[in-house]
Parts: sequence; C-alpha cells; structure tokens
Amino acid sequence: MTHNIEFGTFSNSDESQQLLALLCQCFNAPPSDDQYYANLIGLDNFRVIRKDGRVAGGLAILHMGQWFGGSSVAIAGIASVGIAPEHRGTGVAAAMMTELVKQLYEAGVPISTLYASTSALYRKVGYEQAGNYCRLSVPVDSILLKDRTLPIFPVAATQHEVFHELYRQRAIASSGNLDRNQAIWKGIIESKEETIHAYLIGAEDKPQGYIIFSQKWGDKGYNLLIRDMVAITPGAARRLWTFFADHRSLAENVIWRGMAIDPFLGLLSEQTYKITALEVVLKVG
Repeated sequence: MTHNIEFGTFSNSDESQQLLALLCQCFNAPPSDDQYYANLIGLDNFRVIRKDGRVAGGLAILHMGQWFGGSSVAIAGIASVGIAPEHRGTGVAAAMMTELVKQLYEAGVPISTLYASTSALYRKVGYEQAGNYCRLSVPVDSILLKDRTLPIFPVAATQHEVFHELYRQRAIASSGNLDRNQAIWKGIIESKEETIHAYLIGAEDKPQGYIIFSQKWGDKGYNLLIRDMVAITPGAARRLWTFFADHRSLAENVIWRGMAIDPFLGLLSEQTYKITALEVVLKVG
C-alpha cells in the first residue's frame, strides 16, 4: 500500500467512534445507531483505513460459514463498507479492499462475500457475481391454502437458540446457505423500532418450522415483514402459508427476502408474487 495509507484494527477508542459516526453518515442512519451496531457486530470485527493518520473509511467482517455439500466452509462476510465523502474517488476504497483480500488470504479464509452497492470497485480486487438476494411480495388475499393440520404456537423471539437446529437442517439441504454468525441471528430477533413476533410449527418437542416477523402499516393494511422463516417439511410450509392467509382481514402483503425461485412459491395456487427489489451477491475465493 502507499506510504500514507494504513489498514487495520482500531488503535484507540477515538478511532472507533470516528468510524461509527462516519458509517452512520454513509448509510444515512441516525447517530444513535452507532452503538447498536458496535454491540451487534463487535468492535474487534471492524477494520479502519487511515489516510495521513486520519480515519478515511472502514468496514466490518462477519466470520461465519457457507454450506457446500453438507460441510460448512469458512467465509468472511463483508458489511458496512463506507468511505468518507472527501476521500471518494481517490483510490482509498480500492486500497482498503485490496488489503482486506490479502489479509483474508493470509489468514486462510477461502471465501469472502458481500452485497454490492456498486460492482466496479469490488471487481477490481477480484470479486464477481455469485448470486442474488430478492425482496418478494405476495398479496395476502391471494393465498388460498387452508391447511391447519400442524399446530402453530407463539414463542419468545429472543430465545433464538430454539430456531438454530431447524435453520441448520434447512441450510445444509442445498449449497450456498449461510452457517450464520451470531450477529445475523441478533439482527433477526432484535429491533429498536418494531415488535417482533415468533412462532414454532408442529409438536413442541419436535417442531418442523418457524416464522419470525414484524408488522408495518402499508397503503391499505399492514404488511407482514418476514425476518426469517424455515419449513423442513411440506406440511410445515403449507401451515406457514395458511398462517399468512389467516391475516387477510387486515394484512395487505407478505414480504420477505429470498431467492428469485423460492421453494415456498411453488405452493401457491396462483403466481401472484412480485420481486420488488434485487441485490447482487459478489464473491471472491
């Protein structure tokens, strides 16, 4: 790297506060979010780039795994990449990502992934398109399933360990799913602004699925915003759709993030869903 640019961990608490404030500016987040994300991700997992001794940007690393052929392969998920406006276009971002990839390689981490706001920067250092991540929406009144064979009962979302084994069983069934970092689980079950609801499907001692969601008013009713859902049996998947349909008197849409060809969609009688947003997943490894 050039002599006046350094990349690494925080050297003192002032640097961490500077970077967290900068990231809030970059992502237009309220200043109060800085400590929330510091606690969620952990300060040890942030990296900072300095130019002439001053904080010019940074990012966060989520160490986790990705399932391939039933085995969890170590990956580094890159998040919160931000560069101060006055340093954009000067090569700081490219220098930061180049050094990051080098350090991950030296540490023996075989794969790094991220959601890209722009592809040009990341392609310069070896990242390429490896998938997509969609926001899907289905009108609640178009869901016609009425299968209540399995029971469904509420649980405390904060006790998220109960969901882990169900998620793992679903995740290993097809390649590419994450072996999640604890920060991802906390991001699913915690919210400063929304009430989070969680339900298990099936017998209490042997559940077959779960749903974690919040509710937010839309134009004509509230939307069911799915934070996470898993069904490890066809019966659990049908029970999930029935659960959504039972909200039709007030709810407008079911909204979640998943694949463009999501297995849940195959149970719908009519293909009334829409893809309302799409993010590209980039990977280097």
